[in-house]
Amino acid sequence: MLAVILLKQIAVMAILTALGLVLCKLKMLSEQTTKELGAVLVKAVIPCVLFRAFVTVPYSPETARSLLIAFGYSFLTYVITLGIAYLIYGTRDRMNNFGASFCNAGFMGVPLVQAVAGDTGVFYLATSMALLNLFQWTFGVSVMIGRKNSFSPKLIFANPMMVSVILGMVFFFLRIPVPEVLLTSLGSIAAIFTPVAMILLGSYMARVSWNEMLALRPLLCSLVRLLLIPLITIAVTMVLPKAYRSVYMPILLASFTPIGVNICIYAQQHDQDYAYSVILVCLSTILSVATVPLIYSLADRVI
Repeated sequence: MLAVILLKQIAVMAILTALGLVLCKLKMLSEQTTKELGAVLVKAVIPCVLFRAFVTVPYSPETARSLLIAFGYSFLTYVITLGIAYLIYGTRDRMNNFGASFCNAGFMGVPLVQAVAGDTGVFYLATSMALLNLFQWTFGVSVMIGRKNSFSPKLIFANPMMVSVILGMVFFFLRIPVPEVLLTSLGSIAAIFTPVAMILLGSYMARVSWNEMLALRPLLCSLVRLLLIPLITIAVTMVLPKAYRSVYMPILLASFTPIGVNICIYAQQHDQDYAYSVILVCLSTILSVATVPLIYSLADRVI
């Protein structure tokens, strides 16, 4: 049943992505517009979605305990992922190291988890999103540009997604009530997330050469991100206590997603190979249409 829901959501996302590709090819969606849409998603829409997850899940001691377990499990998944990526690529191939390390938990993970596990799933996923941003700003940037101490703690905690998670946790643990009009507004903002994110992904695909995407280097990196890392993560998860399976699964599902769009943002900011980063995102996204349902079905059976 869950696999069917997942396949339907991926089909919807694929249609929206195709729309973005067509709009870009017809020159109805400029590069400047997509850049601005990306900024709106990262700085406004995703933070609202994450904050909403905290304020729509009722507080209870069990839920609070589950949230802490979600943080611990999210941290474990990143230790596994970053370790595997570094063992394979090290400093020899910095772009592939970054690409294999960080999934698309925001643009693809959130809508998939929302479809399969609802607001409670996004609530647990918020812990992974917080750590994702933390590791990207620290370890990820260091790997990409080959320089330690290349990040600022001030920038990390000024990141809108980090702010939304911290603020959401304050509201959750202190049980601060949220006005109905604000909840309705947050729900409306959350509703635009999937269409805008997928249209944006489609615009990226419109600007990539298919011949470049079929090269061995990006293909192998995509397979590491989509198959090797998920399979090892599933194997480790199998030995963990089964009592919190409902906590593991949303985080696992997001970790099965393709290479994150943030690699393009960081590549631009730090004068790295932006064109290659777009190829990694597009190729892994296309392949994920097949791999995500397959890997999630496996995880659902064995965990």
